[in-house]
Amino acid sequence: MTEERQKLQDEMQQYKLEISALSNARQQVEQENMRLLERMGAVEQQQASQKQVEKAMAEMIDSKNRLAYDKGKLQTKVDQLQQELESLANAQSEVVHLRKVNAAVEAKFNKAAAELNACRINMQRTESQLRQAQAAIERKEEEFAMAIKARDEAVKEGQRLLDHIEAVEERERQKLEGYKRSLSEAKQDSTRVASTLEGVMQSHTQLQDAVEALQTELGRKDSEIAAMKNERQQFQRNIRQLQGEVEALQSQVAEMEAMESNEVEPLKLALDQAKQDNMKLAASLEGILQSNSQLQSNLDKLQDQLEQKTFQLDKVKNTRTQESEEMKHEVRNYEERLENLKQQFNKERETTRRRHQKELAELRRVHEESFSRVSDLSRTNKQLQGRIDELEQQLARLKDRIRSQKVQLDQLQKERKNHEHTQGKVKSIQSELESLEKVKTEYISKNKEQAKTISNFLEEINSLKSELKALARAQVEASEVVKHQEDELEKERKRTEKYKHKAKKIESKRKDIEERLLAANDESMEVSKNLQDAHEWFKSKFDNLQTELDKSRRTQETLHQVTLESRFALQEERLKADEQAEKAKQMIRESRKKITRLADYLEADSRDRSRDTSQRDRFDRLGIL
Repeated sequence: MTEERQKLQDEMQQYKLEISALSNARQQVEQENMRLLERMGAVEQQQASQKQVEKAMAEMIDSKNRLAYDKGKLQTKVDQLQQELESLANAQSEVVHLRKVNAAVEAKFNKAAAELNACRINMQRTESQLRQAQAAIERKEEEFAMAIKARDEAVKEGQRLLDHIEAVEERERQKLEGYKRSLSEAKQDSTRVASTLEGVMQSHTQLQDAVEALQTELGRKDSEIAAMKNERQQFQRNIRQLQGEVEALQSQVAEMEAMESNEVEPLKLALDQAKQDNMKLAASLEGILQSNSQLQSNLDKLQDQLEQKTFQLDKVKNTRTQESEEMKHEVRNYEERLENLKQQFNKERETTRRRHQKELAELRRVHEESFSRVSDLSRTNKQLQGRIDELEQQLARLKDRIRSQKVQLDQLQKERKNHEHTQGKVKSIQSELESLEKVKTEYISKNKEQAKTISNFLEEINSLKSELKALARAQVEASEVVKHQEDELEKERKRTEKYKHKAKKIESKRKDIEERLLAANDESMEVSKNLQDAHEWFKSKFDNLQTELDKSRRTQETLHQVTLESRFALQEERLKADEQAEKAKQMIRESRKKITRLADYLEADSRDRSRDTSQRDRFDRLGIL
């Protein structure tokens, strides 16, 4: 019993250590959940800010397109070169804007890749936590199997006690038969019965201790099962929370993929538009060259008037330099001062119209400016061509990245399918856990029934103890009565022996006297008279002795009757002792039946446990799969 208690204490310490480890793991899981929630909040804030930035960019692009449309309407045929220059500036600004957009897209893509990596790390962590939870459940099941083994050992101990009780009953039977054989061995038999009763009491106390140990062990196992149930419910809650977080992360990944696809498509469209704009610029350059040849012919004609208009040309150059500086400043702050540019363009259009109407010399200036602008345009065209090449390279890179993203998306879809498969497994495992919970409730109900039967058995054992104590008292009293009666019988036996000895002496004297009388009868007749007188005296004396013998016989008969009565009383006491022994045997049989019932309950419980262990093995196999 001490070894079993030590084992149970060691198991309790192991359970406490495992509970502390599980509580630490639960705290770690809760901390990781808090971190994931904070990351989710940060990701949502980033998404909201990205949406706001995208809305602002879309509004700016729409406003820019509207302004470009209005600007195209306001330009005239005379300002074609200026329109082309502005379109080149717009193309350049669009290229810069596309670069910015491309950089923003790359940053977003890098962020998305980092978030995907974080999601994968979180998935791996959750999978490792699930594996740890499954390992903890397996350990708990092994401990449960060890508890079942301990219970089976307790059942074997109960069976051994039953065998011991049967052996004790066999001994009692043999001792009772020996008690019936002879009265002389009654005292020894009574002492043996008392010793056997003490052995039965000791065995019953051992049985009671074993039953109490079983009951305490069952209570501990019930508490452990309740703790395991709470832990399993906590693990299920954690798994559900992690599944919800994984689903939310998957939805976020899908949204980010959709956003990236939506962002990449306008980039492609913008690149196509840039190519078309470059084609238009090439066509416009050819037209500009043609107009340049025409203007060269006009220059020869107007060179004579050049000297007259030098002063005006200087003024115009100054104004043009100012206008070019203003244009550069306007290109830099294009998005902030579009309305001012419209007004300046309107003013410039009116001034150019008036000046063209007033002065033809401005054509030369316009030609020079257009020539310089053509050279600038050729340079900008080369730059744009280089930038277009760079953009094409960036497009190729983006395509490669898109391909890698597609590969990653395929991998994510595979992981999603695997996750769905694991979710199906988790659902099947949850169904099996529900079935295990049903089995557990059945086992708890059976344990309650067993506890009731054990309590009834303990009550009956207590009643059996009280009856055995009463039987032992009656046995002691019977032994005392037997001792007293044996003492009285011994006294009566001594008295009868004394009376028998006296009767033998008197009979011997009577025979001697008769022989002497017969001898004296031959001697003389005279002496016969005297002998007759003596005979009469002796006869009277003999009659007195005969009366004394009759009295002694009567006393002997009374003593014999007393001995018979004492024997009858002893037989009655024996019958009572036999009846009490039969009652004790009946109670022992009933206790044996109850112990067999308990053994049947325990065997059924062990079968249920084996079925539970088989189901858990199947659960473990499913978990391993």
